[in-house]
Amino acid sequence: MLDCGLRAAMVANQTLINAAMQDSRGRANTIFGIHVWCGNAAGALLASTAFALYGWLAVCAIAMTASICAILIQWGIVPVGKVRPA
Repeated sequence: MLDCGLRAAMVANQTLINAAMQDSRGRANTIFGIHVWCGNAAGALLASTAFALYGWLAVCAIAMTASICAILIQWGIVPVGKVRPA
């Protein structure tokens, strides 16, 4: 179920990116893929290091922190990528 959800989210994100950048889909998909790969690699490094040093509790704390940050960004409590007027 988790893998199906992740794949569905990936397709939804690629659809949004392709709709926003119709004239340069190849470039947009490449940049998207690189960011996904780098995010996965950083997450794997962080989780495996936390597990090796502190155990499952640290891995769960990292996952909870990432989830809370994502919710705060989604709800607009933490603005990301928005330009504020001077």
